[in-house]
Parts: sequence; structure tokens; C-alpha cells
Amino acid sequence: MQRVLFRTAHRPAHRFSLWTLAWRGVVHSRRPYMAVVLSVGIASAVITGSLVIRDSVRTTLRNLAVEQLGNVRWVLTSQRFFRQETAMLIERACGKGMRVAPVILSTGCATHEESGAVASGVSIVGVTDEFWQFFPSGPAVPLDRRHAVVNRYLADDLGAGQEHALIVSLAKTTPVARRTSFGRRGMGDTVRAMRLTVSGILPAEGAGIFSLRNDRPRPRILFVSLPYLQEALHEEGRVNALLATGQATTEEVNTVLARSLSLDDMGVRTVRHANFVSFDCDSLVFPAPVADALLTAAREEKVPARPVSIYLANTLRSVSPRPDAPRRFLPYSIVAGIPSEPVSGFPPLRTPAGDPSPLPRPGEILLGRWAADRLAARPQDRVVLTVYEVNSDGSLGTRDVECTVSGILGHDTVSVDSGFVPAIEHITDAATMADWDPPFPVDLSLIAPDDEAYWRAWGAAPKAFISLETAVDLWGRWAGSGITSIQMPKRDGSGAPLSDRALKRIENRAVRLAAEPSGYLFQDARQKALASAEGTTDFGLLFLALGSFLIFSALFLIMLLFALTVDRRAHEFGILLSTGFTGREVEGVVMREAVLLAAAGSLPGAALGVGYAAVILKGLRTFWADAAAGWPLSIHLSLLTLFAGCAAALAVSLASVFLVASRLRRFSAVQLLAGWRALAGRPRRAARAAGFAIAVVTAAGGACACVFGNAPVVGRFIVAGILFLLSFLSLFSALLQHPAGAASAARFSCATLAWRGASRNWLRTLLTAGLIASGTFLLVTVSAHRREPGAGALSGWTSGTGGFALVAWSDIPLSCDIGTAAGRAQIGLSDEESRALERCAIYSFPASDGDDISCLNLRRTDAPRAIGITQRFVRERGGFSFVSVDRALCADAASPWSIILNARTAFLDAATATWNLRVRMGDIVRLGHRQFAVAGLLRESVFAGAVLIGEEQFRDVFGPDAGYRFFLIDAAPEDIQAVTSLLAERFGTLGFRMTPAREVLASYRRLENTYIAAFETLGGFGFLLGTLGLAAVILRSIFERRQELALLLAVGLQARQATGILISETVFIVLAGMTAGIASALIASLPALLSLERTVNWMRVAAVLLACALAGAGAAAACARSVTRQITPASLRTE
Repeated sequence: MQRVLFRTAHRPAHRFSLWTLAWRGVVHSRRPYMAVVLSVGIASAVITGSLVIRDSVRTTLRNLAVEQLGNVRWVLTSQRFFRQETAMLIERACGKGMRVAPVILSTGCATHEESGAVASGVSIVGVTDEFWQFFPSGPAVPLDRRHAVVNRYLADDLGAGQEHALIVSLAKTTPVARRTSFGRRGMGDTVRAMRLTVSGILPAEGAGIFSLRNDRPRPRILFVSLPYLQEALHEEGRVNALLATGQATTEEVNTVLARSLSLDDMGVRTVRHANFVSFDCDSLVFPAPVADALLTAAREEKVPARPVSIYLANTLRSVSPRPDAPRRFLPYSIVAGIPSEPVSGFPPLRTPAGDPSPLPRPGEILLGRWAADRLAARPQDRVVLTVYEVNSDGSLGTRDVECTVSGILGHDTVSVDSGFVPAIEHITDAATMADWDPPFPVDLSLIAPDDEAYWRAWGAAPKAFISLETAVDLWGRWAGSGITSIQMPKRDGSGAPLSDRALKRIENRAVRLAAEPSGYLFQDARQKALASAEGTTDFGLLFLALGSFLIFSALFLIMLLFALTVDRRAHEFGILLSTGFTGREVEGVVMREAVLLAAAGSLPGAALGVGYAAVILKGLRTFWADAAAGWPLSIHLSLLTLFAGCAAALAVSLASVFLVASRLRRFSAVQLLAGWRALAGRPRRAARAAGFAIAVVTAAGGACACVFGNAPVVGRFIVAGILFLLSFLSLFSALLQHPAGAASAARFSCATLAWRGASRNWLRTLLTAGLIASGTFLLVTVSAHRREPGAGALSGWTSGTGGFALVAWSDIPLSCDIGTAAGRAQIGLSDEESRALERCAIYSFPASDGDDISCLNLRRTDAPRAIGITQRFVRERGGFSFVSVDRALCADAASPWSIILNARTAFLDAATATWNLRVRMGDIVRLGHRQFAVAGLLRESVFAGAVLIGEEQFRDVFGPDAGYRFFLIDAAPEDIQAVTSLLAERFGTLGFRMTPAREVLASYRRLENTYIAAFETLGGFGFLLGTLGLAAVILRSIFERRQELALLLAVGLQARQATGILISETVFIVLAGMTAGIASALIASLPALLSLERTVNWMRVAAVLLACALAGAGAAAACARSVTRQITPASLRTE
């Protein structure tokens, strides 16, 4: 009958608009609805504020990225210096408003001459007047010789002012690769110091924050005159970077660049000899891309080309010297490597009889007549070449290479042509061998008079020939191609001459082929800067997550308060049904009321969200500054963001009340006319049984999660804690389904009445207790995982420090490993200093000048810092702990570090991989022109800011000259001060800075703890809001039971006792929720509580929980006391 009435009631003759009814309903119930509007406002403020924070962070980073570049659009940076006039050639050839500024970019350190203050990580920029045109908002700063302009950040860090003197150190370039025996590796050969006077200080804007890096919130910059810097570095007329802007496309600019470059820009010079043209390289050994390009260009032009590789043999001796041999060995002899197959156009090597000599194959050697006579060597004799080689630590060692004499050459052969040997400074230009000034040790006592006679007669002409493969192997893998010259005959095999036009075509084609592989490529710096501004952390989602409990609490209050008001007005909706409105229309009225309330709350809430965002951003600049890592964040508003926040708040608010509105359709008009009693839930036996069953199953699942499984222990226990929380709540639900039976006078008590009151609407009580339990669980669990900086066991080999005491970084790379005695000697440390460092273990690692990829860098980067893991570290030390590792690649099960020595594999810090690079095991990380598969994830470590690859792969990507910049130092506590002082004294001018390893980890932990503190703060507010919702629960309970309370008062119960019953219900719900939350949180946090690295501030956690509980209970008590006073015997009329 009721369903029929519900569905077939006659429609009224006159119908109100549903929106009109909704508006009148809101106005009529405006007082109870004010709390709903306030809750919607809170949710809207948090949601909108989080979106504003996201926009503010992104906009700040974007504005900073754009401001740092000024009008610069393209940037070309090179590892080698090239002609400055290339900039002018590009401008002329490209047109389209193209402006190009040549600059020198370097990194070093600056020391205040008077105070001794040191600033490391200084960007040193050599500029001309063209540079200032890229920053039109600022003044052009004239620079004189020996004067510098610094930015505000550098001036503040040094305490420098006008006319103050600075000592500036920067890396010094050398033409020959340092990782070869001809490279100079001493301290004086790697660093250049200049004394400069500060002539101006730029504000921290425009050119004052110019930077091409993505990890410098406060860049330290020093501008110096380009001509003076070129003179100081002995690179007159040459630069290593170009800055450009214009209307062309990137492809057009790079096309013009390739046409504007020459072989000279790549360090290649053309030398004409009598019978051939030789391409020689300033670095002595050709980079592989340049050598391949020249050989390919010659082949395309059909011009024969012969690659040659020369090397210096310390000694050349017979394995079995004959007694009649004039000499036992020949010192410091040049040997030349040539192809084993003849090359068209080149005359053959000839024997003493004038016949063509077979060319040497691998393992063979052709001796010149002069060398053969002095060694009394004959074909098939065995000779040994003793040569220098660069050890893995950068020091010089020797090795022997044994060859078979395949023939003897005559005097008139090309063996006496010194054109085989490119110019080597301080060697080939020396008048005598005694005048040599090589970078390697020379024992002049080994040089005989006939050696000097040979040098005076034929100079550096080779004394022997070996195969090209053998010669390239002598150079080692760090020497690029190993080719020292590429020769082209002036006439080919048919006698046709090599024309200048053909030679020019070869040069141009080689430049185009080698430009991109050699790094001569303009990058769209502006596009990359804007991409980096997207950031590694979405602060909008972050603070949305941190404030999620606050949002959930607000939504719970919206649903609870709205339901309270709707239930109180149930009879009104029953009247609507009775007068002809359909159930869907009545539901529509309720939803329209919800829309009006949500709109009334979300709009001012969005305005409050701006204030919320401003407070959060202020916190990120002050007490939460570790989360911002020094980045200058400021608030930025967008109407679209505010609208999105309003819309999101409106949507989630309506979603939370939809169930309340849709619930009305389950009741008939008769039921609704009976009032709120018809809407109240009743305990059911089936629900009670289901509650017990779920409690048992979830508890069993939690126990299994603690004991079994391959997942990390912390994760398993957190899952177990959640399951136990569900178990406790399910058990509580089951108990609520079975309230106390009929109470006799003897059993009557306030506690019994409180239990009955809580059980009356078990679902509401369960939801309230569940909210409190969830808040307690989150607060306790998160707080238990706080790791105090420097606390715990951080000294073991498997800890985040790897057992190391110090972590060091050098702005100017060291050419040798200072962890070995040979490396320390090579770099110039005295024996006493070397012995002092023997008391500690130092591990040196080559590192690139890329961007920090740890959580301390907010900007995204496509050029991450890389560190090369050395074989010495893997062999002697290893350590640290791994979250995950690819065991299939592990050669040594005891040391996962052996994986990294494999080609194309990389290790990452687990947190860096997850949050910053967003990669997983097996994913690809790109470094330069190479790709590496992630094969291991380190647990929290001092390597967090870099990608780790093997040293060989590192030098393949970043070049053989990449020096040691990252250092791990293990020293006893009593030796740390002495070691620190010694290293600072010897390498301080290199920007060598040391940090306790614990402090490095502490910086990451402070960031982590900042997020935890933010969650505790916002979650605490959410927990407080949830407990304040108890007041709404009490109000609803009083409304539902006002007749009962009036009856109790009428039969003699005192008002304070009635209030006590209601307060007891509140305390009961609070204690039940907090007990369930704390118990399950302790289970979830058990591994953290047992860890030595985590220290929980239980007093702070208890204070937060107690304050929230007391606030909620106090609000509930105040409501109960206020309302019970208004209950009179007249309330019995409806009972």
C-alpha cells in the first residue's frame, strides 16, 4: 500500500519549481545548514589551496628558468675550445634576426683575499658586450682586465664588495688528453688561478641569475672579460660556448652551424708534407667521431687515406740480445703504427736491397736499419717494447709488448720521414733529446751519443713500424681512436693529383659528419628550461595528499550534518510525496539544496584557499624550508585554478551527500511522515555475524602479512596494520549490533545507557569511530617513520653512508686517484702528505658536471649527474644496501656492485628513481649519447644525487679526460680533523669541499621529515575537525532522544547525569576509535620502532592526539550541556 502511495499519488494542480522549493528549504533550515557550508568551505580551501600551490611552484620555476636565460634561446657548449669567429659566421649566414654571443663557461671557486671566505660551485663566465644584449632589462656592464662583476648571491656568500680582491680558480685546459702518457696531470697543469678585483655587483635578477643548470636556486656567478679569460687560459681567439637567439628554427640554426664550422674548430690542422697531406690533431690523438668522419669523407671522395698511430717506446730491446750487438736497448724511440694492407698512392716500405717490404701485422715489427744495426736484430728475432701506460688511478705505469721482427728497412725509406709524427709540444720542437720537457719521467742517463745524433739528423722520425691495431692498443681505451694522423697522398695510385678543391670538399664533409657526434649542436635551452619547470615533485598532489585527511574529515562532517538536517525534516519530504511529488523529484529537491549549500561554501572556500596556499608557501620559505631546498617560491594565482578548485570542491561535496539524498527514495510517504525514527538504522543479527567473520579474516590476513611474503618488511607490516585496523572496526561493528539487554533497576547505570545510546544508530557510531581510528592510525604511523637526522646506525658498511666518514666534491676535477700512493705522487703530493693520507681510505670517482637529481632539486633535468664506479671500489670496498638488484647480471653474489661493471647498466638511489626520475628496474636512463638499463636500486645513500655507471662506460660517455670529482673518505674519528685540514690545504683552490657523510644523509632526512611534519600539522587539523564532528553526533543523538531524556528527567534523573550519559557516549566513541587506531598503528610501525635509525617523539604524538580528543569531547560536552538544559517535560508530548 505504501509503495502504491509513493508511486501513484496525484500531482497537484499548481507546482512549485524544484529550485524554488530547494531555496526555501535552505532558507528555512539556514541555521543547521551553516555548519554544512562551513565544512564545504574547509574542503574547498584545502583543494583550491593545493591547486594554487601547484601553480605557484610551477610558475615560480618557470619564471626563474626564463629569467635566468634572458633572451637566450639556443646554447652550444663544447668540451673543447673552437674559434670565436664562428659566432659571427653564424650570424651572417643565418640572418632572421640572429644574434650570437661567444662566451667561455667554466666552473671553479672564489676566495676572498682578505677574509679567506671560500665560495665553491662558482659559474665563471667570460663575456663580451654581445652577452649583455640578451638581458635588455639590465645595464651593460663594462669589464676591464683583471676586473670581475659578481652577482648578489656570490657577493653575500663571500662578504665581497666593490674593489675587493678575489682569488678565482678554474680548470685549465690542455691540448693532449690527460689520461694518456703524453697528458700533463700535475696540479699546476690542471688549475689556473687569477686575482680579480670586484668592479660591480649585479642584483639577483636578469643577468645576475644567468645559469644553464637546473639545480641551482641561488647560482653564484662571476663575469670576467672574455679576452682576459682567453689570455689566462692560453686560448686566445677561442671559446667553448655560444649563446644565440633569433627567428629561425633549431634545425635551420644547426644547419648553418655545420656550414660555419671548420676542422680547426675540432682541433684538426692540415699539414702538407713532400708526398702526402697529413691531418693532425691538437689533442695528439683523434677523437673517434672526427677520425671516422675524415676517413668516411675521403672514401666518399675516392681519395686514399692512411690512418697512422705513433707511440713512444721507453726502451726497444731484443729478447735474446746477441753478444756482438752494439746496444742492449734503444731508449725513447718513436714507433709508428700503419695499416697492415697497402694504401693506394703511398710508396711501399723497402728493404735494404730496395725491394718492397711486407707491412707489419699484429704482433710483428719492422725495424729501421739504424735500430736494427744497433740491436744486431734479424728477421724472426723477438723484441720487446716497454711503454708507458696510464693506470686506472691516473698514475703512470709500464708494460711490455713483445713483437716478432718481420723485416729490416733500408736507410732511404720513409722511415726517416718525421712527417709521420705530429707536433708534440716540448718534444718534437726540442733541438736535442736532452732538451725534452715531457709530462712523463725521462732518464737522461739512458740516452747515448748516437741517440742524440739520430735526433739531430732525423728528429722524431720512427725507428720502427708496427701494425695500426698494435699501436692503437698501446694508447689504451682512454685515448679516443688511438689515431694520431690521417694521411692522404698528393697523388693517388693512378698518378692523379689531390686537388685543393677535393681536399676542401673532404674537410667540409668531415665537419658535417663529425659536428653532431662531437657535440657541436645547438640545444633549445628555452624549451628545456620550460620543461624543467614542470618539476620533479607535483606540489599540488603532494599537499592534496598531505591534507587528504583534512578533506576527508570535512566531507564526513558534510555528510553527517546534512543527514542530520535531512532527517529532522523527514516529515516535510513526506508531505511533498503525499501531495503528488515523485520520489525522484523529492530527491531532486534535496540534491538542489546540496548544490546551493556546496556553492555557498565552495566559493568563499576558494578565497580561503588562496590564504591557505599563502600560509603553506610561507611555511616552505621558513619552518618547512627544507622541502623547498632553497628555491624562492612565491604565490601565483590563476582564475582557471580557482575555478577548478571550486568545481572539485563542489563535486566531492555533492558526492558525499548523494547517498543521503538517494536514501530518501527507499522510504514511502507514510514512513517519512512518521519523522526521523523511520530513517534510523537498527541492529541486525546478520550484520553482527558478518562483523565477527570479517574481524577474524582480516586479523588472520594481518598476521600472515607480518610473517610471510617477499615484499619489504616495512611494507608488509603497514599492510598488516591496515588489516588489523579493519579487524578492530569490524569487531566494534559486531559488538554494536548487540546492545545490552533490558536493564533492571539493579543493573541500571549511566554506562549502560551510554552503550545503548551509541548502539541506537550503529552505522553512525561506526563511521565516527572509524574516522577517529583512521586519523589516529595515520598520525601515529607517519610519526613513527620519522628519522631524526644523524640518528641511528649510519656507520656500518651496509648503511646509507657505506661506513664512510666524509663525502667530498671538487669543482675542478683531479686527474689522479688520491686514494692510491701512485696517484698521490703523480698529482704532486709530498711523501709526508701521502703517508698522512695512508691512515684513511679514500675512494675517488670520476663525475660529470650534470644536475643534481636528488629530492633536493625541484626542477626536472635531462642531464643528470653521473658518477663512474671504479673497479678499485668494487674490489676493495663495495657496501651500502640495495632495495632491488638484478641478480641475473651479478657475477659475484656477495657483491651486487659487480653488475655495474657490465656495459649499459646503471644503479640509482631508490627514492631518486621513484620520485624524481620516475623509473623502475629495467627502465632506461639516458646519459649523453648512451642508454643504460637500471639494474639496481640503492637504499637511502650518499649517491642519491647521481646516476651510477661503471668507470669504463663513464669515460666512454663523458670522454677520457673526465677527472675525479666525487670522493668517499673513511677515517677514524681521531684522524678526521687532520685529514680534513690536509685535503683542504692542498686542494682548497680546486673547490674541494668535504661534508660529513651523516650530514649528507641528514639533508635528505630533513626533507623527508619536513613532509612528515606537514602531514602531522594538516592531519592534526583534520583529526581535530573529525573529533569536533562528535559535537554534531551528540546534537543528533539528543534530537533523536529528547523525549527519552525528558522522561528520565521527569522520573528524577538529574540534568548533570543526563549530560554525563551523553558525554560518556562521546568518550566511548573516542576511546574506541583511538584504541583501534593506536593498536593497529603500533603493529604497522613495529619495524620502524625496532630500527635504530628512527626516533619517535611520543610526547608530541600523544599531545596531538590528546588535544584533539579533548577538543572533540569538550565540544560535545558543551553541546550536551547546552541542549539538555532546554529539554522540558513538554518534550514528552511526542513520546
